[in-house]
Formats: sequence, structure tokens, C-alpha cells
Amino acid sequence: MRKGAKSFLAFILFGLLILSFAVWGIGDIFRGAGADPVIAEVGSVEIATVRFQRALQVELQRLQARLGPNVDQAQLRRLGVPRRVLASMINETLFSLGAHGMGIAVSDQVISRAIRADTSFHRRGRFDRATYRAALSNAGLSERGYEESLRRDSAQRHLTGAITADQSVPKSLLNALYRYRNERRVARVLFIPTSAIAAVGTPDTGALIAFHKKHARRFTAPEYRKLTAAILRPRDLAAEIEVPEDKLRTAYEDRKAEFDEPERRKMDQILVGEEALAKKIHAALRSGRSFKSVATGMAGHKDGPLALG
Repeated sequence: MRKGAKSFLAFILFGLLILSFAVWGIGDIFRGAGADPVIAEVGSVEIATVRFQRALQVELQRLQARLGPNVDQAQLRRLGVPRRVLASMINETLFSLGAHGMGIAVSDQVISRAIRADTSFHRRGRFDRATYRAALSNAGLSERGYEESLRRDSAQRHLTGAITADQSVPKSLLNALYRYRNERRVARVLFIPTSAIAAVGTPDTGALIAFHKKHARRFTAPEYRKLTAAILRPRDLAAEIEVPEDKLRTAYEDRKAEFDEPERRKMDQILVGEEALAKKIHAALRSGRSFKSVATGMAGHKDGPLALG
């Protein structure tokens, strides 16, 4: 609750609760309710005096059952019971309004499961309605009133659970945020004017040797290593490798399709529509005339690429 109470929503809810006490007060409960039918107002909800007196009577019966029948109204006032009862009712109303405003609703099925799961109403390991009614009667409650109270409590638990839920933050994020918000740096600056620097002078050989020995690491070159590498490449070794003839043939047969090229033929064709002209063209070609001159002169083909097949 302490962690959840630090949230913004919790501040609003608790602030409304405190404001309700400051505006309406609770002095009337010590003087009797008088003729006013409303003992407190929370937002648009009025808390009836009759309802408060009934709740106070239930608390009185509970205390009498624990402390004996001699507990009376005067002792209740000394113990601050009326104040606590009214505060509880205002608190319940406030959270009910918050739950209603957020659309939190509890179904009848949820209430039924909660009642049947309560071992106070069990007999022989199972829920017993007679035991349930008897327990409510002994507490001065009706079934409807108890179920409505249970419905309000369930809705309030959903609301307060969201406020008070334990939300752990990763430690790495927590540390980063803490350093960002709280880390402080202190800087000290020393100014040395040029006029304050005296002449350095020229050191002698002994001073130089002593300084070099003291700071030898600053004047020593890093140590190096020599490396000899032998690089073997396939093209360098290929000339020295002899492959047997049978292995070459076997490899060739396995990859024969890579080395075979299909045989091709080139054919020049002259198309004519008469057999007599075809015979004349054939005779001219056999006599030694060029194919192009015969095609253009006798067959009428235009000068250019001929049909090739």
C-alpha cells in the first residue's frame, strides 16, 4: 500500500476522501443524526442516516459478541467507532464512484462463485444455502444487501489493485535513472599564466641520462616479431601435378555434356514459284556464278540478307 499510495491516482482518491471530511464533517454522529436524512455526500451519492445507523448497529453487535453485552453507544463514541464506520462508508462510496467511472463492473456469476467459494457457508465440504442464510441473519444482513456489498468490494479491489500493484523496475534501469538524476560532478580549474613560467634552462648530459633511465619506457620502441609464411596456391602447384590418362578419360566421360557442342549447318535459300526458273538458277550456280548475283539478278531478291536455315 505504501508503494501504491505514491501514485498520482492514489493522491487524487485520498484527496477526495479528505475533502469530504473537511466539507461535511462528522460531528452530527456524536449528537445523534437529528432530522437530517443524509449524513454525508460523496460526489452525487448521498449516504443516508438510516444506512449509517444500520451499519453502526451491525458494528455494535459485532463488538458485543466479542467484548460482551455491556458495550453501549457511549463506549462506541469513546472508541471512535462511529467515526471509523462513517469513514469506511465514505471511502467505499468514493472507490465505488471511481470504479463506476472507469467502467468496472462485476457480473452475477462472479458474485455467485465468490459466495460458493467462501468456506464460511459450507457444510460437509459443500456450499449450503441454509448455512449461508443463517450466517447472514446472525450478522444482521440480508442476502441482497450482502451480495451488493460483495459486488462493491470486488469492484473496489479491482480499482485499488491497479493502484497498489507491486510493479518492479529492472535494476539496470533503476540505477541508470538514479545516476541521471542524482549524479554530481565537481570540476577544479587551475589557471597558470605564461608569465609565471620561468626559463627551463638547458640540461647537462648527466641529467639527460638520468631522465632517460627513469622514463625508459617512453623512449623505447615496441617489440616486433618476424614471421615467415609459406603460401600454397592451386595454380602454383598445377604444373607439378600429373593426372593419369585413365582418370582424365573418366572425368571427361562424366562431364561430356559440358564439352560437346551440337553440329550446325548454314543454308542459303532462293525461293521461286516456277520450276523452269528454278532449273535456270540451278544451272547458273553450277556454272560458277555467285549465289548473291543469281539471287538478285535471276530470282528478283533484293540486295540484303537472304533466308537462312
